[in-house]
Amino acid sequence: GQKLYSVLVHDLHSNVLPVAIPVLRPLMEVATDPRRDARLIMRTDPRLFPLDLRIHHFDFLTSTSRMLLLSSIPPPSFLAPISISTTWLPSTRSVLGQHWLRTSGVWGRPTLRKQKVSVSRDSIFHCAEILLHRHATTPLQLDIYFTGEPGTGLGPTTEFFTLVSREFQRKSLNMWRGEATEGGYVYSQTGLYPELILHHPPAVQQKILQRFLFFGRFVGRALREWKVLDMHLNPIFIQQIYGPAAIQDPSDALHKIDPEYERSLRNIMSFAALPNKEEAERAIDALGLDFTLPGYEKVSLVPNGASKMLELQDVPMYVDLVRSMYLKKGVEGQMKAFMQGLQEVFPASNLHLFAPAELQTLLCGKLDSNERIWATVEGLTEDIVCDHGYTLGSEPVIQLIEVVVEMTAEEQRSFLAFISGSPKMPLGGLSPKITVVRRGAEFEHFDDEYLLEDPLPSVNTCFHYLKLPAYSTKAVLRDKLLYAIKEGCGSFDLS
Repeated sequence: GQKLYSVLVHDLHSNVLPVAIPVLRPLMEVATDPRRDARLIMRTDPRLFPLDLRIHHFDFLTSTSRMLLLSSIPPPSFLAPISISTTWLPSTRSVLGQHWLRTSGVWGRPTLRKQKVSVSRDSIFHCAEILLHRHATTPLQLDIYFTGEPGTGLGPTTEFFTLVSREFQRKSLNMWRGEATEGGYVYSQTGLYPELILHHPPAVQQKILQRFLFFGRFVGRALREWKVLDMHLNPIFIQQIYGPAAIQDPSDALHKIDPEYERSLRNIMSFAALPNKEEAERAIDALGLDFTLPGYEKVSLVPNGASKMLELQDVPMYVDLVRSMYLKKGVEGQMKAFMQGLQEVFPASNLHLFAPAELQTLLCGKLDSNERIWATVEGLTEDIVCDHGYTLGSEPVIQLIEVVVEMTAEEQRSFLAFISGSPKMPLGGLSPKITVVRRGAEFEHFDDEYLLEDPLPSVNTCFHYLKLPAYSTKAVLRDKLLYAIKEGCGSFDLS
């Protein structure tokens, strides 16, 4: 912790003060402790610091604060003004679960261990709900493995978050706006945004709110574990996490959620703005609108809205009420449930270290699903290192890079999932990079003639380790790689 704040102060001195002394001078004049100075600036204007430093600070806050509560060690002075009374620590450790700690740490201090949990692929959504109900608040890193599969570690854990994030997109959950796909998922070109639920019976509303509570826990753990979700969240949903005040332009916000819907509201406003009042009244009357939400006749914008027809003088109020329904009243229950679940994992105030766009990238990755991850040979080469028989100049490695760059966006997503367990590229790129090594035929034992002639590539997802045989041609490499990707998904077996 002290090292982190030393970095903060050093970075502040090196990069910020030369250009921001007039802005920061009032803080400097009253400060007596440089560490408190850095904390104050990090809290009040964190974006003065580079993103990678803020990520480390977020990781420190989310991983250390709960550990301190579980430990009998007094908190270090640089965490002031936080005060922890040691008189209630033993009971706290008992309630929260002392099994989270080991006493084999340095100088007898408790050290954290991983929380190992098994889940079933056949009922992964239900397993995830139980897992997060039990372990949402644990400070331990989750180590998830699939029942009946020997694989464990980073790869299965990453795939768990990928699979559950897809399950959250099922249309039957009634969580998100959008059209249903053939597979039963929700698709929205603008990204996932909460569906209105006020037209549902109270019992159904309650179930949906419970799902958003679950989703909040899931997102909290994903951020805590640095996992990228295989979903496209609407930027306005991300802004809602920072509170209603984060949305300063309701018209622009609704346009980002549903451009056609907002366009229709702007058309109504243009009718009302016609210079001829009689013509404007006729245009508004011809719409035949009442004060129920369009598309939701059971949702009234005002008391007895179905019996109140829209008139010219009411157009501004009507438009404001419709926008408010989508941005505030119609989704406030879902957002409250989501935030409640997220705050079970860590304080939501920690997220203010990031701008909404940065948070969206941390959660959903850098690219949309229809964009290629690697568009150039140079781009993929930067993500690859070679070892054990290969160099970047080896012919099989050159062929591999060419094959992957030539893949479609969906094939590249599958390749990345094959390597890492997630089809999304995290912020900052792959860490560790893809290590390509030579796979020797002398270790292969297959009965299938197709496989005996040319063994398949295999991976260790925990370390992004690709074992690639030296194939006779680029075409054979492509066929074998795509076959391995197809057959390797859905199971973690030992190679």
